[in-house]
Amino acid sequence: MFKKCFTLIELMVVIAVIGILVALLLPQVGKLIDKARISRVEAALKTLKTATIKFYGDCGGYPRDVGAGRDPGFMYRPRYVSANDWEGPYLDRWPSTVPIAGGGYYDYNYWGYAPFNFDGTWGNEVFYRLHFNRGSAATRNILRKIDSDLDDGNRRSGAIRHDDWNDLYMYVGEGPSA
Repeated sequence: MFKKCFTLIELMVVIAVIGILVALLLPQVGKLIDKARISRVEAALKTLKTATIKFYGDCGGYPRDVGAGRDPGFMYRPRYVSANDWEGPYLDRWPSTVPIAGGGYYDYNYWGYAPFNFDGTWGNEVFYRLHFNRGSAATRNILRKIDSDLDDGNRRSGAIRHDDWNDLYMYVGEGPSA
């Protein structure tokens, strides 16, 4: 009498088939995760731009420049803004880190940046800088994907610019010219 069971060869074939399937599917899962992370970055940039424009509409000007990774006045009213003007909060929370492997931060800026100086007045450019930490997965392809999704896909023109390495810049507007 023989007992019904799997032979060693049958088990090895099943394990090999499973290994091949995992090897084929793993890259696809990685691509889906990257797409989801890029979508989160794009959504955060759009939300920050919307908050900036709402602040401008309510307060008659853009928030002052603050340190990198800090809220310029979208969650809590800045002291220099009248309580009658500020209709915030404009954000529930400031995005703490970039959701790409290696991380990074979002930086609100209100100062001079030549590529966004469209009105000829230096120092009144309002933009966001998205900085990816060195060694992160923020490859050229990721920066180009964000640029093409939100703008023209050209890193040297339009409202989205990037250096093909660590930094992506998104134009919002320009403050008063002196």
